Amino acid sequence: MKKIILFLMIIAAASKIAYSTTYPSGKVVTLSIEIPQNCYSQGSAMLIKLKITNKLDNAITFWRSSFLVNHRIYLIDNNGVPVKLTEYYEHLLKEIELSGDERIGKNYPTTLASGDSCEYSAEINISDLFKMRSGSYEVYVTYNDFQCKGFNGKLISNKEKIKVN
Repeated sequence: MKKIILFLMIIAAASKIAYSTTYPSGKVVTLSIEIPQNCYSQGSAMLIKLKITNKLDNAITFWRSSFLVNHRIYLIDNNGVPVKLTEYYEHLLKEIELSGDERIGKNYPTTLASGDSCEYSAEINISDLFKMRSGSYEVYVTYNDFQCKGFNGKLISNKEKIKVN
């Protein structure tokens, strides 16, 4: 009975904090994004600033590599519908899935002590990744890592609004 209640508490906590991974202790690891400029032209690069924060009582190690190896970008249109991927992005994701880091670069560990954060950024041309038109969108990013050593889980960032001309 205690295990079921703990499991339900974890699910409730995770549903309230959509951009984090909740551990049995109730502590979290979070991913947040910031997009400094909110208006883009078709074909222009978008700067995404990311921050992973360790709110656990112990240090964690996560793996860094080329951005798309561990991260996925999602674009939602004004009606709440995910924007379709370009053939290029679909092909790139399949290639990453099949070959991992071998084609793109080496993974390297980053350790965060309890309470520490790691900030990094990526410049992405979203026109290469999504079949989009002019309009308003929401962007969010996921970080996925299931290495045998270090952080194991999926982090989902907050959503940021952008406009594409």
